[in-house]
Amino acid sequence: GISSHAALRRLHVRFANIDSLQQLIERCPGLTEVQLEGPAYNIHTAALHCPNIKRVAYLVENRLELDAALYYLTGMSSLRGLELEVKGIMLSTDQLRFIGLLPLRELSLDSHAYKQQPGMPRPQFSHLDNEGVKGLVDSICNRMRTELMPLKLSLCGATALKQEAVSALLRLPILTAIDTGGCVKLTPMDRMRLVAKVKAGQGMMDNKGQNSQGLAALRPPHAHLL
Repeated sequence: GISSHAALRRLHVRFANIDSLQQLIERCPGLTEVQLEGPAYNIHTAALHCPNIKRVAYLVENRLELDAALYYLTGMSSLRGLELEVKGIMLSTDQLRFIGLLPLRELSLDSHAYKQQPGMPRPQFSHLDNEGVKGLVDSICNRMRTELMPLKLSLCGATALKQEAVSALLRLPILTAIDTGGCVKLTPMDRMRLVAKVKAGQGMMDNKGQNSQGLAALRPPHAHLL
């Protein structure tokens, strides 16, 4: 048997031939971060038993498993960071629209091949296309109508992305960081536009922080006595 590991905060399981981590995850209710591969049901188990998970990293190589994983992620109310490492498949526009609705502050949609060998170009395959990025941005824009939050984005190894994808990314309400390593079809101008977008987003967050500090300074020090 496995004893309880209530104090454990991070669980990283990679390259292990484990079909189900259910027993282990059930005994780690304090987890805040998981890095998994294999059956999406493990994400379901984490959603049920670990209410404080803020970050999930998942190696995905099957579209149906990804559909299931995305459905289970909606059960994680504390989730703010998602890293999908995509191996050998292209994410559909519908999947990307769904991802855009999750309340994320950090989103990585990186190619497994790029992460393994960043210096080796693979222009013949891309895990993202321009239409998919447009769908992702549409969903994020809809979500942020009610709550504006900073967003860090990584789209590494997406060799098909061109100016259309950049134009979509420039529509994001706020972008505070972006990594487009291995996006070989982006031009220097495309990258400059994204850098300017990130600088504007960082400026917005700085101003927001200063404004809230200013409001705090305006409050009477003993307001509760008045």
